[in-house]
Amino acid sequence: MKNSLKFEEKRKSPRIDYAIPLDISFGGDVLNSETVNLSRAGLYCRVGVQIPLMTQLGVVFKLPGNDYDARSQLVTCAGVVVRNEGVLSDSGGKEEYEIAVFFYDIDNEEEDKIDDFIKKHIEGVRAPVQ
Repeated sequence: MKNSLKFEEKRKSPRIDYAIPLDISFGGDVLNSETVNLSRAGLYCRVGVQIPLMTQLGVVFKLPGNDYDARSQLVTCAGVVVRNEGVLSDSGGKEEYEIAVFFYDIDNEEEDKIDDFIKKHIEGVRAPVQ
């Protein structure tokens, strides 16, 4: 029997899997991490400490340039943890945490930088091989 349930995509902007180094600040600490995925509205990453839900964070990362735009673009915004899940690390069984961060305070210019980066990435991925 076929499952007839259909799920509607709730995201308003595309999300891409892309590893970008980032700094996350909260409570006087700064954590270094790397994105697992990114969208205009937020990101998903792994951290070495548990960060409670609804914790407000400072987020800073540089979007890599590409063949057409060699400069990196700094993005600075504020986010809040909307999901956290404990996982075992691939290195030695140490527990890490996967967190989803929603950008709640981000300038339009910063959002546009992310949108442009994602659009270029998607176009590059879908480009036909010659």
